[in-house]
Amino acid sequence: TLAWGQSSSAHGWPTPAATPPPDAAAITVDNAGGEGANLRARASSGSESYGLYMNGTKVYLLRWGEWWCRVWADGKTGYMMTKMLDVQQPN
Repeated sequence: TLAWGQSSSAHGWPTPAATPPPDAAAITVDNAGGEGANLRARASSGSESYGLYMNGTKVYLLRWGEWWCRVWADGKTGYMMTKMLDVQQPN
């Protein structure tokens, strides 16, 4: 499944979206116990990391979860641990 703004390349791989979805809320990485948070391919700490995003980095919330949030960051869509984000549970 392709994420918002992604299209399939000639090889069948998704190409990154240049901008976040228009309805996504801007939030920040805030890992009190470390220097940042990994953007993961799946909602698992053992999943492939798309990169470490430092504290204070702006990411965009696509879906809130008690343990993991789906976010858009720097043209990539993936998961970050909820406790490492400055985000409140939506009403």
